[in-house]
Amino acid sequence: MLRRAFVASVFLVAAVGTAAEPQKPTKDFRKAFEKVFTPPRLGHDFGAFAVLVADDVPTVSRYGHMRSPEDMQGFQTIKVDVVDGRLSYDTKSFAKYSVGTLLKRGEVVGIVHVGYGKGTVELSFETRRKLMVTRSEVGSTSPQRTEGEFCTTVLRFRLPAGLAQPATAADVPAALEYVGGFLKAFPDEVSAATYARSLE
Repeated sequence: MLRRAFVASVFLVAAVGTAAEPQKPTKDFRKAFEKVFTPPRLGHDFGAFAVLVADDVPTVSRYGHMRSPEDMQGFQTIKVDVVDGRLSYDTKSFAKYSVGTLLKRGEVVGIVHVGYGKGTVELSFETRRKLMVTRSEVGSTSPQRTEGEFCTTVLRFRLPAGLAQPATAADVPAALEYVGGFLKAFPDEVSAATYARSLE
């Protein structure tokens, strides 16, 4: 009898431990979240638009670390984790290349992808204006050149520990409030730009 009780208690502890582990948000969560941070529809470059409300968010040229004028394959990005309201990324790698910059509060961006992981929400965005980027062309001995290029970032938000696991539609307001410390979403670019000007 004692052995059965012991086995039952071990099973209960294991079950509780498993339930507390981060899990991918539910479909209901995703549906509700994407009413605000809408991903692009087929044939569109952007879904929702957003305004950065935090400073020093890293971004890199979408065209990669180095390229020639003929090489436009691109779609390079930088992944930045947001944990407990703080940005975390590979600063050494970021500093190694000259194709990155730090975005400031008030930057208007377009949402190009919304993704989900275990206890996380990912928002990929692209700047709506070209940022000045300094680079060297591949195989070139000429001096570096500086020009405007569109830049991208993936912000991966680790959802607050207090949310349910998996997070459900009931947790979306709290998730949006957390994400809202970095990105404020808008349904169109005009609304985003109007809000951005109010921050100047």
